Amino acid sequence: MDETAFTHILLDPASPAGKRTLYACGFGIGVYKSTDNGMSWQLKNDGIKEFDPFAWRIVRSDDGALYLIVARANEGRFGEMGGSGALYRSVDGAEHWEKIRLPEGVNGPTGLAIDPRDNRRIYLTAWGQEHEGVDVGGGVFLSTDGGQSWKPVFSQSQHVYDVTIDPKAPDSLYICGFDAAAFRSTDAGLHWSRIRATTLSGAIVF
Repeated sequence: MDETAFTHILLDPASPAGKRTLYACGFGIGVYKSTDNGMSWQLKNDGIKEFDPFAWRIVRSDDGALYLIVARANEGRFGEMGGSGALYRSVDGAEHWEKIRLPEGVNGPTGLAIDPRDNRRIYLTAWGQEHEGVDVGGGVFLSTDGGQSWKPVFSQSQHVYDVTIDPKAPDSLYICGFDAAAFRSTDAGLHWSRIRATTLSGAIVF
């Protein structure tokens, strides 16, 4: 494997013990795949259009589909050409990738989570763009049709880093921001409340 900065590793839970399938995101290179517990790796970029893609996060749905987030490669100024982030899907174990259209006005995807009850229900977080003193294009977006269409469900912060779904209570969502703390929703993204921080033994806990 070429030397690079790896940002995420995913293990396929359906792969057999002793011959685990692993995926690794190489920042500036793309997606690597191993089918032998990480002993050997192959680059799997077929269909990825970006030059030197900033592969950032990879997520697997229960039906085996993979979703890849390619991070933005520019400073995020509104109207800046080139270097936009991207979202891809693979249904054949990363052998081929197809591009999914991002929500309107979004070019900085950061995180993705899939409802364990419904593989077509996807939450996407995004980092906004600088625009005349007010950032735009960030927050949390929801798709109920596998990424064909999106609607915004959270815009209180334009810098949302990631989203997590409680596997035991999938209507409970947690998001973390860079400059606006963390938020929780208990109704699948309809309403959000800020998680207040407390201090325990000198550490801040949200």
